[in-house]
Amino acid sequence: MGGVVASEDNLPCLNFWMLQDEEKADLLSLVLKPENIEYTSAVIVLDFDQPWEMMNSLNRWMTLLSKPVLETIKQLPISKQDQIKKRIAMHINNYERFTNGE
Repeated sequence: MGGVVASEDNLPCLNFWMLQDEEKADLLSLVLKPENIEYTSAVIVLDFDQPWEMMNSLNRWMTLLSKPVLETIKQLPISKQDQIKKRIAMHINNYERFTNGE
């Protein structure tokens, strides 16, 4: 059932950034903001044209993504960093339980 939004304050905000060129990975630091990092997701979509290169490609993109994300997280207070780490660990544990059929 749909509802009526009475105010613009209730509208969800979604920004979508697509990065196809590894040389432009520095642009990530321009869009990642400490105040939004806990609500930020990244999706890495791999090219299936050369399946034997998928792990190499995944590792490259993970390395490119990890630097600006970690730099952004470091700008937060330690207590907030710890809170984010606990939430990530909780999600990983839940995923492992789900995939193991518990």
